[in-house]
Amino acid sequence: MSVKTEANVAAEMTLQSKGEYANPFMDLTLDVEFTAPSGSTKLVPAFWAGDKAWKVRYASAEVGTHTYMTVRSNKDDSGLHGVSGEVEVTAYSGDNPLYRHGQLRISADNRHFEHEDGTPFLWLGDTWWKCSGSC
Repeated sequence: MSVKTEANVAAEMTLQSKGEYANPFMDLTLDVEFTAPSGSTKLVPAFWAGDKAWKVRYASAEVGTHTYMTVRSNKDDSGLHGVSGEVEVTAYSGDNPLYRHGQLRISADNRHFEHEDGTPFLWLGDTWWKCSGSC
């Protein structure tokens, strides 16, 4: 299976199990190993999406052809184990700053958040706390 996406935008792939599982959450685990053009690898857990469907989502800032191979706890299910393919990642062309600047990380000085390209990220949140009795 071949999938196309832009940098930092998640691609979703669906795999179909060949077998029936009474309790898919407990009966098996499905992971997908992605290899980027640079050779770095990332193991991503897939999730059960109902019936015989399993899904995995993958995003990367690295442009190029990424390959993947599924690995699962029950090697007898050819619909889920040993399935391979490619994800073609092209440069991001939109204007969403979360995609344009890349994933978030903690800055080198450990004092603020920034995107992969070094652009500062302002995390602003507001929480209303209610406490009754002794807090």
